[in-house]
Amino acid sequence: MSDMTTAIASGLLGLASAALCVLLVFARTKGVWPFANGGEERPSGGTIAYVGFNVFVAVVVAIIGFLRLDLAPIWEVAIVAVLLVLFSYLELLRGGFLASLSGRFGKAGTVIKNIIAFLGAAFLGMCALELPWNRYFPFFPPNTFAIEFVLICLALLALVFIVQRHGGAAVGGVLALFLIGMAQFFVREFKGTALLPSDVLAAGTAAEVAGGYTYTVTDMCLWGLLCVAGAALLLSLIVPSAWREDNPAQDTDPSGEDSDAKSKAGRGGARRVLLNLLVAAVSVGAIALLVLVPSWRDDLGVTFGNYWFAMDYYDQQGFLPGFITAARDLPIKKPEGYSDSSAEKAEEQLAGEYDASDSAKTYAEAAAQFSSTKPTVIVVMNESFSDLATDYDGLGIGYTGPQFLQTGMTDSLSQGSLAVSVIGGGTCNTEFEANTGNSMAFIGDGKYPYMLYDLSDVDSLAKKFKALGYDTTAIHPNNGANWKRNRVYPELGFDNFLTIDDFQGAEVYHNGVSDQETYKKILELLQTDDNPQYILDVTMQNHSGYETNNIPASDLVDYEVPGVDSETNSKLSEYLACIQKSDEALQYFVTELRKLNKPVVLLFFGDHQPEFTPTLQKALYPDEDDLSAMERTHQTSYVLWANYDVAGNSQTAETDNISPNYLAAKLSSVIGAPLTTYQKASLQLRTTFPAVNIYGYRDSSGTWHSLYQDDGTTLAEDLNEMSSIQYYNFAQKVE
Repeated sequence: MSDMTTAIASGLLGLASAALCVLLVFARTKGVWPFANGGEERPSGGTIAYVGFNVFVAVVVAIIGFLRLDLAPIWEVAIVAVLLVLFSYLELLRGGFLASLSGRFGKAGTVIKNIIAFLGAAFLGMCALELPWNRYFPFFPPNTFAIEFVLICLALLALVFIVQRHGGAAVGGVLALFLIGMAQFFVREFKGTALLPSDVLAAGTAAEVAGGYTYTVTDMCLWGLLCVAGAALLLSLIVPSAWREDNPAQDTDPSGEDSDAKSKAGRGGARRVLLNLLVAAVSVGAIALLVLVPSWRDDLGVTFGNYWFAMDYYDQQGFLPGFITAARDLPIKKPEGYSDSSAEKAEEQLAGEYDASDSAKTYAEAAAQFSSTKPTVIVVMNESFSDLATDYDGLGIGYTGPQFLQTGMTDSLSQGSLAVSVIGGGTCNTEFEANTGNSMAFIGDGKYPYMLYDLSDVDSLAKKFKALGYDTTAIHPNNGANWKRNRVYPELGFDNFLTIDDFQGAEVYHNGVSDQETYKKILELLQTDDNPQYILDVTMQNHSGYETNNIPASDLVDYEVPGVDSETNSKLSEYLACIQKSDEALQYFVTELRKLNKPVVLLFFGDHQPEFTPTLQKALYPDEDDLSAMERTHQTSYVLWANYDVAGNSQTAETDNISPNYLAAKLSSVIGAPLTTYQKASLQLRTTFPAVNIYGYRDSSGTWHSLYQDDGTTLAEDLNEMSSIQYYNFAQKVE
């Protein structure tokens, strides 16, 4: 069966299922087959709502099929369609079943039935959360399985009692669990990572770039959706013990009832309402206690160490234990033995060591020149830019990489690799490190400072140059609200922010305004403003995904890396076409800057590798250890260049491999801009730790070490001083 035929068949099955569910309602109303023995009976509004939910699910299945988003075998779609009809049939029979059960077993039977139905629905809710993405479910350790199940039970219990012991509201809770599971499914598909708490805060940014991806769902996603419908069937059975479907007047006063009886009934009803609300409140309180009080690692036994393996922790222990443990990590941990006075003393000592070093003498030459020259400073963070030829040895196919970056700036001040903390996304974290001089290593993985903190009191390059009389401008040719840049940039010291609104009619390449268009905008700023400027350009052209099929055929080269699947090779080919275009735009920009009559400094770097490079790493370096693999997939490139002779620098493209947190101090020291005490301390620390990111640090011999000790959570002792100084300069200002 062809893909098109399968898609049409899946869509028709969904529509047929929806139509049959509707027909069952009419059959029940008219008392015809398959309800011929029951006589005419108009289903209650609640029953119709439950059946309507099945209709909704069936229509979703149809839409997924017609849009060819479904990767499930047709027989599985057929089973889902049939079961939705069966669920509707059973829901339409629930009135008779509930009345019969109550008549036979009384209140006790109703209570037992409610408990069984509730626990079954809670388990199906757990299935709806885990099935779409987790191949390990339900084989979790007993402790984490119990934690997740109890949390789901408490949440659904609160919903049941809020609506006075009816199951309808809990259906929404189960649906929410499924949607969370689908969010994790897509995050895994597109980024290969776990959905972390800070990703939720960045949901608006994710929505802005969501159009660049190709969406499909698997059979397990459909089974997860079916679990929601199954849970709805069970929850439809949860009703108060006095409830009767066949008595529409049950909630009205019987004629002839005396006022005293009415008064007693009213007081009893009010007490029941308050009692139910109290149970709901206790359930919510129990959730809060479970989430906030015990140590999830020490007391509850949840394993969660290095965030590089976050997806493994989610897989093997369940979504909620992983997500909540990560949420508990959001506050920045105070370094062991930290005090403000000791951190300040360590910082001043390191700054003093820098002042006494040979590097300080070279800096003094550049500083004397800078005070009279005041060069314009341009920082370009290029979206998803990396040199895979250098990082992956030509990809095993002789790929040569971006040639201008590699050899076109032989007069650069410095260039090399950049050890970043993110891959496939999280652009703002590399941007944050480069602009503020703080490392994500000491803030924590799974966090986005732009989303979490007020940066008004944090030092930045923009604030430095603004204090020196520079005009400060940030450029991002997309929605200004992405990563809350419209709030963050003023906090960091930018006076102006150019967004997509300033690029109307601009050339678009791949997933955004082309790099060259942003460079033209910078050149316009330089031509219209004689003041020295600090300009940050965060490009958009190369943003994922890489299945857009929108690259001109003349730009595409079909790369085939041995041992790599065709889908990844296709993504690679599209990605490398983007990198070639970026390299050409960089050449154009540098050529234009050379022509200018004013001194200009350019810092160019990539924010992260694309999400698929772990697949390349596994194919090309199958025996590489985890730390080496991680560092390989977290390398990009940078170059620092000037169009004038910078005092104290040979400008011979010296190789200096670095990490983003050092870029601000590196830039300032090379061109002679004023250095803060923190930047001097950072430069001195670089002699011991030339690069550091969220997973490890490189020592002066070039060897990489894990950021953590063997327990996976305690920072390596060598980094305590560095961590304390950053805490003093950053964490205590934002928390």
